[in-house]
Order: sequence, then structure tokens, then C-alpha cells
Amino acid sequence: MSEIPQSDCLERCTHPRAAETLIGHGRAERLLFEAYISGKMPHAWILGGEAGIGKATLAYRLARYIFKHPDITRINPEGASLHVDPADPVFRRVSAQAHADLLVMRRAFNDKRGKLFTEIRAEDVRKSSRFFSTTSGEGGWRICIVDTADEMNLTAANALLKILEEPPGRALFLLISNTPHRLLPTIRSRCCNLAMSPLEAGEVRQVFENQIPASGRPSAADMTILTRLAQGSAGRALKLATSDGARIYRDIHKVMTALPELDLAAAHKLADDLTGRSRAAQFDLFFDLLGDWIAALVRSGLKRPSKEVLEGEGAIMQRLAPPEALAHWSALWEKVNHSLAQTRALNLDRKQLVLATLFSLQETARKTA
Repeated sequence: MSEIPQSDCLERCTHPRAAETLIGHGRAERLLFEAYISGKMPHAWILGGEAGIGKATLAYRLARYIFKHPDITRINPEGASLHVDPADPVFRRVSAQAHADLLVMRRAFNDKRGKLFTEIRAEDVRKSSRFFSTTSGEGGWRICIVDTADEMNLTAANALLKILEEPPGRALFLLISNTPHRLLPTIRSRCCNLAMSPLEAGEVRQVFENQIPASGRPSAADMTILTRLAQGSAGRALKLATSDGARIYRDIHKVMTALPELDLAAAHKLADDLTGRSRAAQFDLFFDLLGDWIAALVRSGLKRPSKEVLEGEGAIMQRLAPPEALAHWSALWEKVNHSLAQTRALNLDRKQLVLATLFSLQETARKTA
């Protein structure tokens, strides 16, 4: 029997609750450490920032530390670290989802349909009401991690708001959010907001190396592409790596380099590669990366060039996107998004969509030549 998927963890990666180290985010860690040892710990935090940068890792790191050190008078204030030894029983219980005072709120598994629900529902939030209505299992703090708060539907968000308005004693909510500005204003106003920055390129590589065994890592050239495409998100780099991201990006680069010419045989091969059996992730990634390429092309035409992923992209963009052509590329971007949404909603032929998109690229390039 296959394992039940988890909405808060990338496939084939270590879950954040089992991460032994936090890479980057020293400032955020120190801030949480100082807030805790001050004895005036806010009852709710929003850990906000791009997906895949380590927000959940920090949340579990804080939870473990609080469980390990319930008495702040015995903590060395010079430590400024939330580290707990992986061999410690507290670490092992949190990793095994066996700590009585930790509740994780995330999208549940739908047994009837055999897949994850698309959102966190009110009934998932009500578990926290029951959780906080009982006494602490170990006599200390009770902690709820919401991963991610962005996935709560409106009913669930309002249910959580009621708890945040009258929080129980020694209760801590850690809301992980990729788009904190979209949370209910009333929720944001009742939480301390901790904005977390994207990782540096070297930090992305370090997380990647921690997650992927040496035998399964991409080549150095592919790793450079993945790191640049990740834009500070180790999670995005890992997702790209497991979906042939570097190869797909090279294919897009070849198409854009050749425009307004289009190799029909290569176009059909690319469409076949992206739409074969078990290639849904590659199909989605192609359109994500193509959308990024077109957006970068438009920015380049507006004199706001992006960092190059592959050498020579700046010159290609300048050739394809003179100022008078930007409206054509913007219209293409909207057309591709509309066609993609229709294909997904109506289960249309995916190969035809890829080919139609490549022909639309050629047509737009000819208009702007």
C-alpha cells in the first residue's frame, strides 16, 4: 500500500518536522528565540515568505525548542539558537508526529476520492478547538502549526479567527503563509508578522544537497540552472529537479533562440515528451517556465531586465521584444493562460495545446520581427 500523500511536504523529500538544521534565516531565528525567553511570547505568529524557503522548518524548530525548554529561567540568553539535538526524545516525538502538545493543521486526505482535499476545511480547524480545550499533555505549551494558512477556506479562516480572538493560556499558533497579504485582515491583526527572505544561491544549494543523495544529484550545469530558476526557494529547486526542470528550460531556451523560425520535428518531439504517460508534472512545469520566460521578456522590453538563467538570454529578449512589440507578448501571455485553464477544466488534448502554444510563439515573433 502506498503512503498517504502529505500536503505539507515535497515528494521524496525530508519532512520539515524531521529537518535537523535550518539553513539561512538567522535573523528570524534570533527574533523568535528572544521573544520566547523574554517571557512575553505572542500567542500567534505568521511566518510569511515565498514557498520552499524554510518557514515550516523554522516553525517545527521553534516548537521543539519550546517543548524541550518549558522553563525560560533556565535558558542561556546568549544562545540565540533554537537547536534541539536530533537524538533528543522531544525531537524524535515531534518527527514521529507523536507529541501530545503539538497539533498540525493541514489539508486532510479524502479517503473517498483517494486524494488530498484542495483546502483546509472548518472541521480541520475545529480540531484545534478540541485540542486547546483540554489540559496540556506534558504540562507545558500547546502549539498548533497551520501549514499553510493560505489554504484555509473562508469558513475555516473565520473559525480560526474565533480562537485567535480569545487564545487559551500557554497556547501558540504558528501560521505558515506564502501570501500573508491575502489572509483575512482580522487574522493578520491578531498575529505577529515575521517576514522571511528568500535564500541565497549557496543556501539553496546547501538545502538541495541535504535532501538529495550525491548519486541522485543533477550535473553541475543543471544545478546552476535550477538554482537560478529557484529564485531563493530551495523547495522550488527540488521540485524543478524532480520534474526535469533543467531539461525543459533548455528546450524553451532553444525555441526562443530560434524564433521566428520553428523546427516542426523538434516541436512535435517536445509536445510528445511533455504529454506522455505520467508526464503531468512536466506539462505543468513547461507552462510555468514559459510564463516566466515571457514575463522576463516583457520586463526586458520595459528596460527592467531579469538575471539571465542561460548566457545570452538578454540579447534574445532584446531582439524579440522591442518596445512596440510588448503589447503582442502581453497578449500572448494572456492567451496561453486562458488556453491552459480551458485545457485543464475541459480535459482537452494536451499535446495540441503545447503545439498551439509553440505556433503562437512563432506567430508573435514574426509580428515583432
